[in-house]
Amino acid sequence: MKHANDQCVTMQYVGFGYTLEKAVKLMHREVMQKNKFNQKRSLQNTGLVSGILHINEEIELVVQFYDHIEQFTESEFESKLCVLEDSHG
Repeated sequence: MKHANDQCVTMQYVGFGYTLEKAVKLMHREVMQKNKFNQKRSLQNTGLVSGILHINEEIELVVQFYDHIEQFTESEFESKLCVLEDSHG
């Protein structure tokens, strides 16, 4: 490299799933497992998106349920959970 402007920086998309922007928009959203969606909403069957992880070149969401915590890739999240609408409008 002879000159400072000879440096070339490239950005490359690695992995699949959520972008950071899309994951952040889901923070603090309440979710419910799709297989329990016909049940009355309660603390035991709803969860809260409470964190974001970057593991194995993929962004995952951390969901805190009443009695446990799970992490989901985008495809797992979309197949197993649904985001509940805000009750506050």
